[in-house]
Amino acid sequence: MKGASSHMYTAMVLVIMLVIGVAVMSFLPALNERNRILEFTRDGYVLRNAVDGAKIYAEAALVYSYEQGCYDVMRQGGYAAIPGNQQYATDTGTVALWYDSGGVGPSPSAALANLEAATATNLNLYTIAPYTFLKTYEVAFPPYTVTLTPLADRMRLQASSGELIAGVRETETEKLAIQENPSMEREDEACIEIFTLHRELGTFLGEAFHAAIIAELDHWPPQGEAEIQGTDLSSLDSTAMGNAAMQEKKETDLAGAQEAIRLALEEAVTSLPLAAADGFAAELGGHTIEVAVTPSCDALLTAASGPIQANCTFTYAATIAATVIVTGDQAFLVQAGNDVVLSPVALRFAVRDTFDTAITAGDLFDPGQLDQIGPLLEEGG
Repeated sequence: MKGASSHMYTAMVLVIMLVIGVAVMSFLPALNERNRILEFTRDGYVLRNAVDGAKIYAEAALVYSYEQGCYDVMRQGGYAAIPGNQQYATDTGTVALWYDSGGVGPSPSAALANLEAATATNLNLYTIAPYTFLKTYEVAFPPYTVTLTPLADRMRLQASSGELIAGVRETETEKLAIQENPSMEREDEACIEIFTLHRELGTFLGEAFHAAIIAELDHWPPQGEAEIQGTDLSSLDSTAMGNAAMQEKKETDLAGAQEAIRLALEEAVTSLPLAAADGFAAELGGHTIEVAVTPSCDALLTAASGPIQANCTFTYAATIAATVIVTGDQAFLVQAGNDVVLSPVALRFAVRDTFDTAITAGDLFDPGQLDQIGPLLEEGG
């Protein structure tokens, strides 16, 4: 009897285990499906966080791109890239010419458009690569365009695209994707007013340079004569005769005349007032002055034994070029060269006026011009 009971007990255990095994096996597919749904839901939440994080990153990139654009565009006189025919080379880099014997700089609307383009270029550099979250979740950005709208003392930044921002989580068997409108909007300090408030400063300086050149050259003779001892006409050139004729008129030679004119123009340039708007300061970043006096002479032997009579006409050429730097109290964290620094936004541009003509200097100047330019010099623009 004991042996029979033992076998019955063993059989019952086996039956129970079989029943449990069948029950577990029948429940496993449902359990796996439940786990798959839970994992899919979890991935959805994580991907949602990834997209939200990507949008926060893009908004920060928009602000930084705008501030970098402000620094670069104002430094280049309102240009995203300075046109080749308006580039003025200095020891510290290329500057945009705002005046080159006439106004040539960008208009305020063009400067704003250039700032928009620079901001968009910077932003798309930040967003060209996908945003990666927890190493396996990626969010791809579309190409952006940027619109800037000046407000009272702020700038509205808007970025948009014809495509969607897309977050993707992909496994061997499933692909989860979230797509959203990528448009974003922020506000920041307005930097365009440093341009608009000083747009006429280039024209003022250019016209002042022109008036200074004409006023100074009016003091110099359009022609001169001199007697030179000797009988050899072939030994004389225009420079020798010009030196003698200038000496008779001004008690200096051609080189001395050029230096005297240069020094007078130097004083005129350094004494010019540079008036800036309230809250800003303007200064010359450097300047150059070039002067040339060129004689055109003929000689006549007045007698067989001399002397030689030299008759000269003088032409004059002068160029004044200067860079201007306008700064305020606005500063942004920007990349300058290889460094990231907190730097003020500085408007830089160049002014150049050239007088170069065969018309004699004494015939060029209308004294009435001083009546027009004088008040400008006194007021500082």
